[in-house]
Amino acid sequence: MRMESKLNIDAPSLPSVSERRREIFERTRAKYAGVGIHLDDPQYLNLIEKWIGGEITMPEAAARWDEARRGRKATIAQLSAGVNDIDLESLPKMTQEQILAEIAKLTE
Repeated sequence: MRMESKLNIDAPSLPSVSERRREIFERTRAKYAGVGIHLDDPQYLNLIEKWIGGEITMPEAAARWDEARRGRKATIAQLSAGVNDIDLESLPKMTQEQILAEIAKLTE
């Protein structure tokens, strides 16, 4: 029997995994907002919510975001075919990827 139970004292409750994940994300989000980068893409936030809720792992979230990003690039390329000659692959990756990587490091 635990000491707290013997003494009839409630042990301090530890934050759940979801609470810790949300705190990590909100801290990271605030850090980037402080330098003018706002993480407000609905598809990205949906993946983060699934990670926070334990439905997917961070590597899965990162892979799904990368897939979504590639899909967006393909759509943009199709819509702009013949309109301009932008090399979409030469553009920097979206900021959300950097955030996913940082969150992954914090959760290792």
